[in-house]
Amino acid sequence: MEVKDSIKAAMKEQKIVLGSRQVESMAKKSELIMIIYASNIPENTKRDLKYYNKNFGIDIKMFTGNSRQLGEFCGKPFNVITLGIKK
Repeated sequence: MEVKDSIKAAMKEQKIVLGSRQVESMAKKSELIMIIYASNIPENTKRDLKYYNKNFGIDIKMFTGNSRQLGEFCGKPFNVITLGIKK
């Protein structure tokens, strides 16, 4: 499934978590099945996501646009660096 399709499906089911802090918190509790990040993510945050992928088995995907475009795609008036999809 393509990244945009995954986001649309999760938005329809209201299973989206926005923001690095909330995504990180839920990832540590293994409550996410996927994390999607914007192309302009800071390197330290990207390193953290790789850790969650390796240790918790959470699928990590990159959104082809930047954080502004990811926010717009989600229908939000603000930038979104990371978003999580709940189990």
